[in-house]
Amino acid sequence: MAEYRCKIQKLTAKDQSDEAVKKEMEALTKEMDEYRDKMATKYKGKENDKEMNDKADKIMDDVMAKCK
Repeated sequence: MAEYRCKIQKLTAKDQSDEAVKKEMEALTKEMDEYRDKMATKYKGKENDKEMNDKADKIMDDVMAKCK
């Protein structure tokens, strides 16, 4: 998920009136939503697993810190 958020951040910095950027953003958002649904199904019942959530937060923080 972190990679998707990084890509979204990069696209957000671009000219939003550009049709190519809009299409890429739409495609990426759709792909990200599908991935989110897949992971929600895969990890159903583990939403309150502190260790797993801490690990995911660390990965997100690490990837976003490198996202430029």
